[in-house]
Amino acid sequence: MAATTKHSPAATQSVADLMASLGQEARTAARALAQATTQAKNAALLAAAGELRAQTPAILAANERDMAAATTAGRQGSFLDRLALDPKRIEGIAKGLEDIAALPDPVGSVMAQWTRPNGLEITRVRTPLGVIGIIYESRPNVTADAGALCLKAGNAAILRGGSDSYHSSRAIQVCLARGLRDAGLPETAIQLVPIVDREAVGLMLEGLGGSISQFLGNEALREGVLGLIAMIMVGTLVVHMWRTGPKLRERMHQRLGQVSTGSSRFAALAGVFLFTFLMITREGMETALMLMQVRDPQVVSGALLGLGAAMIFALGWARFGHLINVKRFFQVTGIFLLLFMVQVGIYSFHEFSEAGLLPNSEMIHDATEKFSPDGLYGKWFSLVMIAVCALWLLAGWANDRLHRHPPAGPLPEPAP
Repeated sequence: MAATTKHSPAATQSVADLMASLGQEARTAARALAQATTQAKNAALLAAAGELRAQTPAILAANERDMAAATTAGRQGSFLDRLALDPKRIEGIAKGLEDIAALPDPVGSVMAQWTRPNGLEITRVRTPLGVIGIIYESRPNVTADAGALCLKAGNAAILRGGSDSYHSSRAIQVCLARGLRDAGLPETAIQLVPIVDREAVGLMLEGLGGSISQFLGNEALREGVLGLIAMIMVGTLVVHMWRTGPKLRERMHQRLGQVSTGSSRFAALAGVFLFTFLMITREGMETALMLMQVRDPQVVSGALLGLGAAMIFALGWARFGHLINVKRFFQVTGIFLLLFMVQVGIYSFHEFSEAGLLPNSEMIHDATEKFSPDGLYGKWFSLVMIAVCALWLLAGWANDRLHRHPPAGPLPEPAP
């Protein structure tokens, strides 16, 4: 399946010239899309879905090239699973385009409307942004999802997927371009960067001369920044825990005493159980509401198992909470969170290198790949965190026991 995009970079064409050309054509296409009717955009999406189904053999052949190269490069596990395509997944991608076509057109919808005291009527209306640049990992399905959502909102898109998925993403982008052509819209409205050179990423981050956003469309940069924010939040939480932890046990005893005072043993236990159960389940209500939207028969059984686990935990806390060593609890929790910060820090460093922000980004990206969540060592990091915390608790228990029961020494001599 031959690509329809015009950009097959020649040896004499620099990366900067190529990317500048992409940006210019995207801006031209964006002006046409901003005026496109809902019917035309939906027709392009439906035509692209048909092309995906018709070109399934070619897409699978392109994906086999990516899978073979990724396997040779040492990729494994969930990375290969995200990269892999099969007829069922391609059908799911095509169905996703049809679902997007069925969505209401956001362009022109009224978000808010009000009248000023002087009688001036103000209306806030959704309009296209223009050109959106999207940098994402080696997930071929994102090529279709991102391009289709931009098209539906009247925006042109410049896509840059992970280099491991280049051939798969290219084959999918060709189907999107043909759908645009069949609907009478510019094929350059959805473009894929036709090279895997990381210099192209840097040029996209610079905005291609003001053509695209520098942050919203960059998945790696966005995740790196969010990782730094998470580190700051977790770090402040650890500091707060270590500062307030010594006073928590006293507060716990006071609250538990208020619940149990003047009541029978059963009533006190039931009150503490209910109080603890509500505290635990309150934190999971949003997750439960989200899961109820998932059409999966295992969701109900999973929710019931989670509810049962919360009840058992609440019962154990109600009966044995007063025995908890709050000092050790906050120590091990702090250690766990600090190790979590290390993991997030490595991940953020990895994402910044993928976004091309660091010196020698490609070398750093390859070096940190094994420590990423899907890497060879990264997938074991959670077990290491648990093991370190368990060893800390064991050492603390042994230290407490040693000081509680010091070894017997020689008996003192009787006084003369």
